[in-house]
Amino acid sequence: MISAIGITACLLTILMVGAQFLKTLRSGKTRDLSSASLVFSVLEVGLWAAYATMTEDLPLFIAGWLSVMMYGAILYIKITNWEDDKNEGRKAKR
Repeated sequence: MISAIGITACLLTILMVGAQFLKTLRSGKTRDLSSASLVFSVLEVGLWAAYATMTEDLPLFIAGWLSVMMYGAILYIKITNWEDDKNEGRKAKR
């Protein structure tokens, strides 16, 4: 039962992060995403992934490292779009 709960939680994590990842890849827009939230998300799932590696918890390991990669990609897109996001924000205020 405990394994089923863990696996379900891992699947839900992958679906949650995956949905944002796919939306960001398709649109290329990250203006509405918080930079701090993305940084902390990468750190958080990175720590879970490290914990899973040390405890040899395969479902958590897979979910953790997939989440790190997806959040990392979103953060990379956010950083590379930084100037475009700022300019878009200025246009919206006019």
